[in-house]
Amino acid sequence: MKRLLIGYDGSDCAKAALDDLRRAGLPAKLAVKVLTVADVWLPSDTHKLEPVYPDMEAKAVRRARAAALEALKQAEETAKAGCARVREVCPEWRVEAAALADSPAWAIGRIAQEWHADLVLVGSHGRSILERLFLGSVAQKVAVEAPCSVHVARPRRDRKLHKFRIMVAVDGSADSETAVRAVLNRDWRLDWDFRIVTVIDHRVQSAVAWPGLYANQWVLQHDKETKEWTCRIVESHAKLLSDAGLRVETHIYDGEPKQALLRAAKDLEVDCIFIGAHGLHHAGHLSLGTVALAVTNRAHCSVEIVRNCEVTMNKAKSRNTTNPTRLVELVASFPGAKSVRIAGTFNDWHPQVTEMINVGGDRWAKALSLPPGRYEYRFVVDGQWRDDPTASDKVANPFGTSNAVLNVLPEMT
Repeated sequence: MKRLLIGYDGSDCAKAALDDLRRAGLPAKLAVKVLTVADVWLPSDTHKLEPVYPDMEAKAVRRARAAALEALKQAEETAKAGCARVREVCPEWRVEAAALADSPAWAIGRIAQEWHADLVLVGSHGRSILERLFLGSVAQKVAVEAPCSVHVARPRRDRKLHKFRIMVAVDGSADSETAVRAVLNRDWRLDWDFRIVTVIDHRVQSAVAWPGLYANQWVLQHDKETKEWTCRIVESHAKLLSDAGLRVETHIYDGEPKQALLRAAKDLEVDCIFIGAHGLHHAGHLSLGTVALAVTNRAHCSVEIVRNCEVTMNKAKSRNTTNPTRLVELVASFPGAKSVRIAGTFNDWHPQVTEMINVGGDRWAKALSLPPGRYEYRFVVDGQWRDDPTASDKVANPFGTSNAVLNVLPEMT
């Protein structure tokens, strides 16, 4: 690991995320960028002369422009304060501050890719410039879309009850192997506890029915029950950690993986979960697997989603080369709304990861970068699902209402 990007907004949860750095096993030599994003729009060159507006609009526009510039200035100060806290954790790290005006989750993902970050650190919750809790929407969007591993930090509870405890979720897939390797590549205190956990469910049981790497690697001819080769999975990974001098226990749970892993985290009183971005079902997909997303959303502790950065970057480059994205904007008016989000086929119907921005009065807007294709979506206004009143194309959905249709056309050459 060479580069760590920290999304920092100065909130209590962001400060707790910096405290997690002390327990993340990170190397002594590391390049760190502390990024604070002002959730406002500004032109790329803010030093140009102010444009001329009609007298009736000039005052309001100047006030909005001044407020946006002030928000960017505050972001710069927040990033510098975050740098100071990071230097307290490890004076040997090369730390720099960065601030920009953009949508926070979008900016963190873009900088992670441009800067070639190995790991992104974010708090599970934060506050926007309007001091509204965004209920983890930024952290969730970063977790879903980042091109590298993401550490979602939560404040540690009952820290005096036991030594620091880490759970590693494994299922024998390539991504769970990556998670184990990530743990092995860190510098941990030898008196900390590690728990290797796997879950027996129908997916794991059916994986051996197909010839290939999974069955060949873990299943032996004389195995009579699923538990025999699942034991082999956890014991194999536990030996790797034990050989590195770490204290390890193994645990096998039954049931649906999302629920079972969350139950294991509570039962074992862990402080952090390492989990591969994809499991058996989603292997090879670029988007985040449903188990990893559910665990990240609902765990009581910090979660690190482990990605193979090189593979993910190559997939992203391939996707962008063969199917370049187009920038489209959704705009709607909802009088009296306090929060507006978008759920659709482009974000797996997760409204929490796509939050719209109030652009004045009752108007809300969101810019989306999407590959050409056909998408369906709905708005979620203050927790209530709503139609897009301006959509010209709609289709019926199974719930007796309709989804708006968005057609993104390829760029003309």
